[in-house]
Amino acid sequence: MRKGIRSFLSALLLLVSALTVSAQNDFVTSFMSKDDEVGRRARLDGLFFFVNDEYFAPQAEGYTLVGLKLRPTLEYDIVDKLSLVGGFEMLQYGGVERVHKVSPFFAAKWQMDSTWVLRMGALPGPASHCLPDEVQNVENRLTERPEFGARLTASAQWCDFEAWLNWRQFIFRGDSIPEKFTAGLRASGRRKKGKALFVWRANLTFDHIGGQISDYAEPVQSLATAEVCPSIGLLKQEPSLRYFALRFGVLGHKAMAGRNVRPFASGWAVHPSARVDVGLLEMQVGYFRSCNFYAPHGNPLYWSVSNYDGAYYEKRRSVVDFSAYLNKYIGYGVCFSIGGRGFYDTSASRFDYMYGFHIGIGRSFQ
Repeated sequence: MRKGIRSFLSALLLLVSALTVSAQNDFVTSFMSKDDEVGRRARLDGLFFFVNDEYFAPQAEGYTLVGLKLRPTLEYDIVDKLSLVGGFEMLQYGGVERVHKVSPFFAAKWQMDSTWVLRMGALPGPASHCLPDEVQNVENRLTERPEFGARLTASAQWCDFEAWLNWRQFIFRGDSIPEKFTAGLRASGRRKKGKALFVWRANLTFDHIGGQISDYAEPVQSLATAEVCPSIGLLKQEPSLRYFALRFGVLGHKAMAGRNVRPFASGWAVHPSARVDVGLLEMQVGYFRSCNFYAPHGNPLYWSVSNYDGAYYEKRRSVVDFSAYLNKYIGYGVCFSIGGRGFYDTSASRFDYMYGFHIGIGRSFQ
């Protein structure tokens, strides 16, 4: 049986790799982040990664991720404007004797018109929502299983819209676990005038833990998190300085149920930052200031509580964060990236950092 499964997976990967390829954006920011375009027959996403998190803060413990993630996808048009999408996602960590996760997925995708697309079933993944690290930890795409639910998207010349529901945990009557889901709304826009580029983003996410037909000890929780981030950038034609941008993120959250789960029921944060792209190098520096901030799927280094120590609480946070990555395209749709990030807690005079390198593949096939 195992030999048959391995033979099937090998044959499928061989079939996918034999097709004609097309380009894909930088995998560091868009790995498995784009929905499949209508009319395309196949797609292969892959990420071979080494990430070492040297975290000593009370908010999070450090760990190392060494592994690979593969996601071959096939699409078939059932009728005009309606297609079925299917495939599997495999996650393998180094040092594990067996494949950590193999998750088959299927979805129906309806191209309602030239603007709107409805997808039900398996969704592209956490990166597709384009949320900031404070709300959706970048490393979640290396650890989480495929999303499942519904996703409505619209794309116009100057703006994009997305509404989605990810059902994380289903319950049956009498279960001892609660149901869990995440829902979200996101809108973004861009306007280019000469070399100036104005971009804005607004999103609202809602997380719920509860359910009426099961018996569980975990407290009911409902938490809303919002973020607004305008930015202005300068596009350059010179090979050296390619892009420069200033951003100002404003975040807030509020607990509507489970207000006593944490020492606070609401909080806020601001995060101004600057980004510059010079040649193959992408650099960013920012200043994070918060009061009672928490986002359940965000990077815990920004939290006022800990993801492992229930007794820890720090009301106000002040963090200088910076990153530098070197991105080199090896070929059509294949990129190598190496770099890291640093987090300096100014109040505690503590420095946490991470580094890693990746080879990413993102190719669509006709």
